[in-house]
Amino acid sequence: MIQVFLPLLVALGSVFFAARGAIAQTSVIDVIREGEFVTVTASVDLAVDAKTVWAVLTDYEGYPRFVSDMHSSKILSRGGTGGEGPVVVEQKGEFGFLLFVQPIEVRMVVFENPPRTIVARAISGSFQDFIGRYEISQRPGGVHLAYTGRFVPDFMMPPIIGLTAVRYSMHRRFNELVAEIQRRDADLRRPPREMRSTPPALPSPFSSSAP
Repeated sequence: MIQVFLPLLVALGSVFFAARGAIAQTSVIDVIREGEFVTVTASVDLAVDAKTVWAVLTDYEGYPRFVSDMHSSKILSRGGTGGEGPVVVEQKGEFGFLLFVQPIEVRMVVFENPPRTIVARAISGSFQDFIGRYEISQRPGGVHLAYTGRFVPDFMMPPIIGLTAVRYSMHRRFNELVAEIQRRDADLRRPPREMRSTPPALPSPFSSSAP
């Protein structure tokens, strides 16, 4: 029964990934396992302003509004004078696929190097080791956004369905992130509503003017 069930799950996973790919057809996402490490790479070309990409990536407390499997994301502290040092962020969420769901909790120290790179490293939580890096580079007509992550889970990952769940969740998260970038960019490009001219008020027939 298990030998029949697992290939079915993998096949269903391929269908889900294809559907997610339709949301952002230019995105390239890959998840591989190398021993105890899981490596994630993702990239996309976007016809948007780099400032918009940076604003979305650093909107840490706003992530639960546009990343569906993230339940909370809080800034615990900002180091340095004027809040320009490392940021400590705590995030709670989950990843899963079909019947497999894994709760995730992580506290990270985030190093921002505007306007190009963001590097996050876990200091506690659901990972024995975790490091992730976003890089923004200018391209003709827009930007190239690349992500690389590498982690060792501090929980049991089933051999096949576990990696399928990571792939599914990373496809969903990255595409939701891209969708938020595109939404904000469209809002910024939308021209302001034209001010409707207010016709002058008519004089009241009951008013009288002094001679």
